[in-house]
Order: sequence, then C-alpha cells, then structure tokens
Amino acid sequence: MRNFQMNIMSIFFIVIVGVALSVVFFISNTASYSSSGWQYYIEQSMLYYLLFIAARTAILVVFSFGDFYFRKSLTEPKSFPVITILIPCYNEANVIKQAIQSVANLDYPNYEILVIDDGSTDDTLMEAKKCESKNKIRIISHENTGKAGALNRGINEATGDYILCMDADSMLKNDVLKLSMAYIQRNPKIASIAGNVVVGNAKDILTYFQRLEYIIGLNFHKTAQSFLSMVTIVPGPIGLF
Repeated sequence: MRNFQMNIMSIFFIVIVGVALSVVFFISNTASYSSSGWQYYIEQSMLYYLLFIAARTAILVVFSFGDFYFRKSLTEPKSFPVITILIPCYNEANVIKQAIQSVANLDYPNYEILVIDDGSTDDTLMEAKKCESKNKIRIISHENTGKAGALNRGINEATGDYILCMDADSMLKNDVLKLSMAYIQRNPKIASIAGNVVVGNAKDILTYFQRLEYIIGLNFHKTAQSFLSMVTIVPGPIGLF
C-alpha cells in the first residue's frame, strides 16, 4: 500500500510540474509579442484554463491524501448480512469462468453469486453453467436487453440485503466484502461503496497508459471525493449498494 501511494504521489507531482511548466512557457512565449482581437481572448482563455487545471489538481491531491491518512482502518464487520454478487455478461466466454472463480471463495461467510447471461451468442452460458453451485452460484439466462436490463433482472432475483455489481472481465480481492461491510456498518449514511479499479493485465505501453488513466481518471478523483463524502460515480467493474 505504501509503494502504491508513493507511485500515486510521483505521478501527480509530475502532472503538477508539467502543468506549471506549461503555464510558465505560455506566459513567457506570449510576452514576446502582442496579440489583438480574438487571438488575445483565445490566449487568455487558454491561460486561465491551465491555471484552473493546476489549482484543481492541487486541491484533488490534498483531498486524496487527506482521505488516505485520516481514514480509520477497518477489517471486520460487526455482522454478516447476505450480499448478492451480480455478474452480468454478454459474449464473455473467455473470461466468465475466471470471474466466477475469483468470487467463489471470498473471505465472507454469507453471500450468493448471480450470473446473468444477457442473451450471449457465444458459449458464455455454457461456460458459466460449469461453475453453477446449488447453494451459492446461480446462472440466469436472460434475453438480450443490455447491461442495465441484466442488472435489473439480477436485482429482482437477488435474496441479499446488499448488492455488489461487477463486470464479467473483473476480479475481486479476497477481503472486498468484509471491508465494504465494515465501512457501511460504521456509517449508516453510506449508500454505496465505490471500488478501487486497477487494470490487471497491463503488458505493453498502451495497456500501461490505460492503467495510468484508471488511476488518475477514476481512483484518484473518487478518493478525493470520498474525503468529502461526495463520490459522484460508482464504477461498473465494482460497486456495492
């Protein structure tokens, strides 16, 4: 965790320095000549935009690390209500078994898994059926209505007091349910838990940039918003309600 936070700090230090250098370069470059008319207003708008981005990034960094350092660590919930894990899937034959197996043995004593096949045209339903368990894992065949429709079908079929939604190409950490319930039980006002999404199969420069985009575009902003209890988006790959 400490290494992860140090990586985040390094990334955002580079971002802030880059924005600051851009502002300095812009000011020094435009100071050498005088523009008039619409060019002047465009240049001023760009300058103010860069200043806004720099200030916004600095504020998000402060809130993000504030949430990390002031958040109380919790590991065990007081009780273990039933949680239903929903896995909607469409043409995910290559990954659906891994997704189911990743949640089949989570460190939580009271949960069920619902896999909703959204009218797949490949072998997704067949592959999912191989993992079906009478007491824990149910496979539902649903006509194709899109992810929202599949999730609604799963919610209607769920028996749990809480719902965790995940994608068919996602994998969860073993303690995710315990940690989520511990935070919810500590603060009854919490309506949902937004998961920390990380790209796990980064193998080349493109996927490494995608991992960086997830860290900056999703996790960093949500951590800053969490400091103010104002998370605006719960991501599709993992969210508990």
